[in-house]
Amino acid sequence: MKTYWKISFAIIGTLFFLQACKKDNTSYHDSSDDFFYIVWSDFDQIYPYFIHKGINWDSVNSEYSSRIHETTSMHELSDIIGEMTMVLKDIHVNFTSSFGTYHYSKKNNYPENPPDHANAYLDTIFSDNSKGAFGYLANTNFAYLRIKTFIGLTEDFSELAAMLDHVSSSDGLVLDIRSNGGGNELNGRTIAGRFIDEDTPYLYSRVRDGSSWSDFTPWRESILISTNYLDYHKQVILLTNRRVYSSAELFVLMMKAYDELIIVGDTTGAASANPAKRTLSNGWQYYVSTWQAASLNHELIEDNGIAPDHYILMTEESITEGRDLILEKAIDLLSATK
Repeated sequence: MKTYWKISFAIIGTLFFLQACKKDNTSYHDSSDDFFYIVWSDFDQIYPYFIHKGINWDSVNSEYSSRIHETTSMHELSDIIGEMTMVLKDIHVNFTSSFGTYHYSKKNNYPENPPDHANAYLDTIFSDNSKGAFGYLANTNFAYLRIKTFIGLTEDFSELAAMLDHVSSSDGLVLDIRSNGGGNELNGRTIAGRFIDEDTPYLYSRVRDGSSWSDFTPWRESILISTNYLDYHKQVILLTNRRVYSSAELFVLMMKAYDELIIVGDTTGAASANPAKRTLSNGWQYYVSTWQAASLNHELIEDNGIAPDHYILMTEESITEGRDLILEKAIDLLSATK
């Protein structure tokens, strides 16, 4: 089956490959009968995690294409394509048509351990908005910065990064990114770059560069640029949970460049993709993951995540009592370093 489709769609596959590394909005113009094969072939040429996830995309083709017949309605075709993409169990892969959206979620796989009660531990709050919150922990000289998202304009995060000017006289810092679903990697750089005095590598990435699922470019190193160096030498505790995804996970790798970092909480959400947006000629859209991202130890983020130095999870009792056990552990660790 695979040989046949790669011959039939060789030209299409070549066009898709040329777009593999771009976050674009490519539009494909074909008859409705071809929509399934356009999507399947696009993933076949670009998707980077088939071997990692143990998925035989040829078998997926056989299973789902067998459901397509001359009488298949567009609604049924939409469901077939959507269900096919969900086989990948990739939160960055989704398919949207006029009949609805298919989007994989990991949210029910693990408890969230959210930062819902964190503000109750602060006695001074200088700022609290949709991007983040900054203050000082009660009865301590420990600063607290929560980064809620990396979605937004660079200037929004420049203002958040400027809040770090207030930590210079603190005895330690809690940096809380729990339930941060990601956004723009550059926004994370704006903040993490303040903690290093020289440019430092933090990530390896690569993309497909051939028809085989094992064909990849060489690993490319990403560099964190030192920006407006904070010159801070106290302990920083980074709080994470299973809802830390994508560019927020890259932020964890960036912060690992800071020597005085300790990560507390749960493993991150395990999803990195650099997705590309596609548009079919009938308006249906989908996203396909384009890269593999790995730590400096070449450990893939996808399906693995980044483990904390100290595993701390909420309990039903602590949640009922309004306690934040992860933040409490951070306070204990900072207190021990004074």
